[in-house]
Amino acid sequence: MQVAVGAVTQQVTVAGAAATLQTQQTNVHTTISNYAIQNLPLNVYHNFQSVELLSPGVASLSGITGSYPNSLADTPDRSFSINSNGLPVHINTSRVDGATDVFLRLPDHMVIVPPAAAVEEVNVQKGLTAGAATDVITKSGTNQLHGSLYGYHTDATLDAQNALVHTANGKTPHNIQNNDGVAIGGPIVKNKVFFFGNWDGFFQRQSAADINLIPHTDMRNGDFSSYLGAPLSNADGSAAMVCQSGTDTTTQLRQGMIFDPTTGNTATGQGRGAFQGNIIPPARA
Repeated sequence: MQVAVGAVTQQVTVAGAAATLQTQQTNVHTTISNYAIQNLPLNVYHNFQSVELLSPGVASLSGITGSYPNSLADTPDRSFSINSNGLPVHINTSRVDGATDVFLRLPDHMVIVPPAAAVEEVNVQKGLTAGAATDVITKSGTNQLHGSLYGYHTDATLDAQNALVHTANGKTPHNIQNNDGVAIGGPIVKNKVFFFGNWDGFFQRQSAADINLIPHTDMRNGDFSSYLGAPLSNADGSAAMVCQSGTDTTTQLRQGMIFDPTTGNTATGQGRGAFQGNIIPPARA
């Protein structure tokens, strides 16, 4: 009996079903793994909340505009101010290993931001609070000794420079930022007791520069006569008149006019007289 080779067949089955209604819990959550935190780009302060913004409905202007809700001295990792589904920032809550981590005076940010190297998992939940409830789980030791050494460097080399800012030696201001640290974990008693530690430091060196207007020589001498503007009128079209300081005469009110603070009502400023010629006397300049 001869057996013939069977034909090759292929079958594709497509099945679809309606989403099952969630009846066990009322929240919607997004879990962010340690792999994502370690491999996705973070901000210059290496804050894990940069990745938290991947959650649906979560947004923050802190990493974009630099308007962090706290000072660098308060939390070196610069906590973000986060909006969830368009709701105010102060109705969120954050927990680290089950403990509430909220700055009571400024409830829109965390008082302690765990370094990214110490974060194992982040869970952003909605439904447990009016805003977002963020649960952070930090790393723990294992039966194997593990560690990491890291250093992140940022400077102003690639930043846009203000063409009007130059130091005395012709060099532009610098801004050097370094985030360095070390993390290590392992067993104390295998299968029973473990340890994990993380040291994280942020260092910034900068030469700040400000742009301010320097008054012209005539201004420094009290002469503002060149800066008088157009005459001003009352609502009915008549000239608006004011007293002149030190005289019994009046003059029409003009833009840029300077008034003597020692005249008129010192509490309300009503009735103050204008300096003659818009020039402050040399003895008072």
